[in-house]
Amino acid sequence: MKTTHHRLSSSFPKLCERLSSFKNGDDNIRELQAVFAYMDANRDGRISVEELKKSFNTLGEQLSDEEAKVVEEEKKRKMLGALRMYIDEGEDCITPRSLKTMLMKLGELRTNDDCRVMIKAFDLNDDGVLNFDGFAHMMMR
Repeated sequence: MKTTHHRLSSSFPKLCERLSSFKNGDDNIRELQAVFAYMDANRDGRISVEELKKSFNTLGEQLSDEEAKVVEEEKKRKMLGALRMYIDEGEDCITPRSLKTMLMKLGELRTNDDCRVMIKAFDLNDDGVLNFDGFAHMMMR
């Protein structure tokens, strides 16, 4: 595990640091979207362990299966944390009501219909709510 941690400290964080150093702006957002699109070879809205390894290999860095899984698990953990901010207690998905509540907390006043439209845009199974997969897809766009 020490080798894994050492290699992670020398490759993945460097890439993250480079990417996170971008200032918010349309050009930088487009650049990040282009990087994600390049890494997402099968265009499923996710970067798999194999896609991550291939991308690092292209950058001249070797990433073991174990390192890639650690990175993938960390990304999923952070995404789950973000999802939980938008769901009501006892729920496992974002509903129009829970989205409206969170947007109100953020100072955005939206109607229930507005929230339904926002959810529909990323509702992968068309059930009217946003589950983890839909939320992850939305966050990667």
